[in-house]
Amino acid sequence: MHVKILCILPNLQNRRNATTRDVGSLKYIAKLDVELTTEERNLLRIGCKNVMGARRESWRTLSSIEERERAKGNEGDAKRIEEYRRKVESELTSICNDIIQLIDDHLLPSTSLCESCVFYHRMKGDYFQVSSRTQRLASRWRRLLQRR
Repeated sequence: MHVKILCILPNLQNRRNATTRDVGSLKYIAKLDVELTTEERNLLRIGCKNVMGARRESWRTLSSIEERERAKGNEGDAKRIEEYRRKVESELTSICNDIIQLIDDHLLPSTSLCESCVFYHRMKGDYFQVSSRTQRLASRWRRLLQRR
C-alpha cells in the first residue's frame, strides 16, 4: 500500500475517535432521564453533528482513494480501502440508530416542553435522513464497482 494512503487512514481514524469521545459525556447526561436545557440540547446536537461529519468526511475520502486505486489497477489496495470504507458506512448507520434510540428511550420521555419535543423530533428526522442517504450512497457505490 502506498505511503500516502497509510498516512491518511490513521488521520481519519483519529478525527473520528476524538469527536466520539466528546459526545460520550453528553449521551451519559441524556441517559440520566432529566430534561436538558436549551444549551445542553444544542451541545448534544452539535456533538452528534460533528461525529457524523467526521465519519462522512472519512467515507468521502476513502471512496475517492478507492476509486483512484481501482483506476490505477491496484486491486489489492482498493480492496483494503473498500473494507475500511464499509466499516465507516456501518459506523454511520450504527451512530444514527444510537442517536434515534437515545431520543426515543431517554430524551423524549423526560421532556415536558413543547419546544424540546419539536427539537428532538426534528433531530430524529435528520438522523433518519442521514441513515437513509448513507445506505443509498453505499448501495450506489457498490453497483458502480460491480459494473467495472
